[in-house]
Amino acid sequence: MRALKAAALIAATTLAATGLTGCAGIVPNASQAGLPLWELGKPRPFADGAPVTVVAAGDVGMDTFALLPCNSGAICSGGRVGSAAAAEGSVVVSGLHDRIFHLLPGGTGHMTLPGGSETPLAWE
Repeated sequence: MRALKAAALIAATTLAATGLTGCAGIVPNASQAGLPLWELGKPRPFADGAPVTVVAAGDVGMDTFALLPCNSGAICSGGRVGSAAAAEGSVVVSGLHDRIFHLLPGGTGHMTLPGGSETPLAWE
């Protein structure tokens, strides 16, 4: 992954240094401004106020969680109100279902369970 990040940085620097403008406008919207090149174009959690459905392994089978933006920046699910914060390129949702959801761009991430163990998740 570091090699990919380094290659993207070199490519971006080369384009800027040579004055090539073929990538002008590559940032599709303001919510992605400042993201690394490898993150551009990936879906972002709660973009434009859209709800997020999370799927992760549960005790028996798969668990699903519907996370909905509500109350001016809060996240609601199952009749409860939680919070969302940006952290190191992810959106961290806490205060819901006794879990912490770490949502990465592109529909991946992980969930911290009670007791501190983590499990991968997918979101859409």
